[in-house]
Amino acid sequence: MLSVSYRFTGVVALVASAALAACSSSSGSSGGGSSVATSTSGALQATLHASSDPPPLGNQSVALDLVYIDGGAPAAGLALTVVPWMPAMQHGTSIVPTVSETSPGTYTIANADLFMPGVWEMRTSIAASADAGAADKVSPSLNVP
Repeated sequence: MLSVSYRFTGVVALVASAALAACSSSSGSSGGGSSVATSTSGALQATLHASSDPPPLGNQSVALDLVYIDGGAPAAGLALTVVPWMPAMQHGTSIVPTVSETSPGTYTIANADLFMPGVWEMRTSIAASADAGAADKVSPSLNVP
């Protein structure tokens, strides 16, 4: 009976180790304090910047620069909806971030609650206006140690 208990404990430790590793692993799409991604339509390039490199754990503001790939002009005046998402753990946050345009094509995502170490995507839906449906999407990411 002792060996059965030992084996069970070993399995629990193995599962806990795997979960911890999945939480802190990188998908290769993030370079720490900043990352670049192309929108699903291929029309926009998004660069996500944390306040520091590496990004801090917890609630923070991050900057998202959007430019049109054809010509490189800032993608200004868009309506963005952002969902912080941790792909390794398949969850987001309970805090809904707010988005504001601070200069043409630069958007601040406030209240991004990156409460666990690992890769966090900023799943961004992009619309021409607040009344329009999402016309494009992009998901740049940050690796929070």
